[in-house]
Amino acid sequence: MLSPDELVADTKAMFLTARAYGEPSPKFQGYPGATEFYYRVLERQMELVDAIDRLLSNGLVQASLALLRVMLENAAILVWAAKDPEVNLQKFQNSEKPNAIPKLHAIMGDIGWSREYREIYGSLLSLFVHPRPSGLDLYKTTMCAEKGFVPTPLVDTYICEKEDSKFEVFHVFAAPAGTLIADHGPFISLKMYDIALSSLTLCHDEYPESYRWWPGRTILCFDKIVMSDADASSVLWRSVRSSLATVRVEGKIYGDAVSEDVS
Repeated sequence: MLSPDELVADTKAMFLTARAYGEPSPKFQGYPGATEFYYRVLERQMELVDAIDRLLSNGLVQASLALLRVMLENAAILVWAAKDPEVNLQKFQNSEKPNAIPKLHAIMGDIGWSREYREIYGSLLSLFVHPRPSGLDLYKTTMCAEKGFVPTPLVDTYICEKEDSKFEVFHVFAAPAGTLIADHGPFISLKMYDIALSSLTLCHDEYPESYRWWPGRTILCFDKIVMSDADASSVLWRSVRSSLATVRVEGKIYGDAVSEDVS
């Protein structure tokens, strides 16, 4: 079983290794400004992973999810540019001009991430970027008032009438940091790993497992969990893996739905 710490560490390592060693993705070679674009996006992703990790370790889950949305947007732009560097890099370089670059929902649709846009980017993660009623109290918890409890400015107090016409006092406050980390840390760390692995793979879709950034032990467990879990259908890696000509996972090379032992 993968721990959140393992996933975060390998997410950092993927971006750092892809940035630090060798030439950029072959898809970006030979186009003016492409190398700088590729490296700058990876540097931004590295910084975001580090920021999310620090925020999450302090229980600041809502801020972590807001930055996760930024990380997903960066990944979508990177994959979109890699799909057609000659055309899309030029659009990106002119992106400060009106309508020079498509809206993000169109970009994510173009790279096959429409479901990701609907269910993760535009639905779940947007709750932590744009204030909406359904997201404002997501991490609040309630308890009955106890004798000696002293409310603080961050605690809301309500007096509710019970069926027997008696009244009861309730306090509503933010869940403790440890509870938030335990409840939401696994999703955040898994999603960071998914974004890193999927975006880098789509930029290196000719034998991605041959590059130094390809993760080691964690890919084995991650792949097994994602591919065997029907509820993980919105995970990017499911569609990315099925689009590859070959990929080495768990000692086998997969290609065209056929596996061959290489051990």
